[in-house]
Amino acid sequence: MKTERQRKRNAFMFMIFAALFLFLGTFLVLNSLRIRQDMIPVEGRIASIDVASNDRTTVMIEYIFNGTTYSFRSSTFSSTMRVGDASTVYIDPNNPSVYHQSDLFLFILVPGILAVVFGGIGIFTYLPFIKAKKRHRTLMQNGSKRRAIITSLSTNQSVTMNKMYKSHLTCKIVDAYTEEETIYKSKSFWAPKDFRVETGVSTVDVWIDPNDKFNYHVDTSSLFNKSM
Repeated sequence: MKTERQRKRNAFMFMIFAALFLFLGTFLVLNSLRIRQDMIPVEGRIASIDVASNDRTTVMIEYIFNGTTYSFRSSTFSSTMRVGDASTVYIDPNNPSVYHQSDLFLFILVPGILAVVFGGIGIFTYLPFIKAKKRHRTLMQNGSKRRAIITSLSTNQSVTMNKMYKSHLTCKIVDAYTEEETIYKSKSFWAPKDFRVETGVSTVDVWIDPNDKFNYHVDTSSLFNKSM
């Protein structure tokens, strides 16, 4: 079904973004460590914090090396910064005006949080497909396929995705000998707004465990396969 394929693609996209942020964080940390290998740390301090009219904040860092004072504008700012606070700066001892200031914690924290968030969304989105596919495969291997008569179709017009609407249906199978009716309910599925079935006439495939008739899977994709 098109919407399910779209949801799978979305899940993969989230996981790809998670991998990219993880790679970015690793690259930033390793690159910062590589640059520091040829530098030495000196203790600097925050000399000034200026807030411009456009709310842009400029933080100036000063450090002293061999009796000479150097300063530069910091590329980072946080609300916890105060004038006089210490700030470690890595400098080239052969050219003290060449400095490197990086926050390894920031490099790890920001990409790490984004990687966890995107990865979590991707896994959370894709996990139901894995579980449903495994259950459906088991029923297809060990169960039997029956045709059930659709008794109702409900669509939630307030829940949409890619112009598809969240829907549910109920169906029944009547035993040919005892005339006993068994009601089956589908999991939620996505259907176009104009999707219709003829209740009491239209049918849907139901895969049923022969040892437990209440272990079943209503294959709503069969509705769309027939309608194509």
